[in-house]
Amino acid sequence: MCMMPVEVCAERKEWHEVVRRVTRQLLPDVNARFGEKLWTLLSYASKHDQIKIVDLLVRYKNINLNATNADGMTAMHEAAKHNHLQVLSILLRAGADPNLHNRQGETPLDLATSDGCQIFELEEVHAEKLRGPLQPCPHCTFENPHDTLQCKMCQMDLAKSEDAVAVLMQRIQLLEEAQLCSICEELPKDTVFTCGHETCMSCAEKLTNCPNCREPITARIRRFV
Repeated sequence: MCMMPVEVCAERKEWHEVVRRVTRQLLPDVNARFGEKLWTLLSYASKHDQIKIVDLLVRYKNINLNATNADGMTAMHEAAKHNHLQVLSILLRAGADPNLHNRQGETPLDLATSDGCQIFELEEVHAEKLRGPLQPCPHCTFENPHDTLQCKMCQMDLAKSEDAVAVLMQRIQLLEEAQLCSICEELPKDTVFTCGHETCMSCAEKLTNCPNCREPITARIRRFV
């Protein structure tokens, strides 16, 4: 058993002792820095793919998920760089920021492998589902969260698109109503009088004068719709 500070135990790779202390919350300062690179225990454990330790650390109330070392590298940078996919997923779900830049100007996504990029995409979808139901973009049908103003796929403005769709739906409704018989308002217009006006056949059979221009009905011409 390592009797040294937990940071020294980590540097010696005595991970069982680190797990024991983290589990029992025997850390004086969970965000303490150590080593030449000024690691935090979270970033050091992320670099070395210590999944259990990372999972325990992110549950600490005062943990700094985005603490950087001397190179500006966060725990997520380390996980992405070394392709530690489970650690990457844990950090993303815990709320670590994937948009921070290190001293080289790189984000974790810049350092990620193709597999790591897939983790970023999957966790983004997961986070969006947790935020609420999705709405399909009327331009490309990509599903976006309801609070998104711009489609993530085609970059079209969703707010304006929704207004356009509402106007379009209103026009469609008006067109549909224009096709209905103006008397019963249920059946489609399918019978034409000599004056040019129309009703449904059911109503036309009961009329002697056109309901629109009042001209006598001398013929009823059925058309199929």
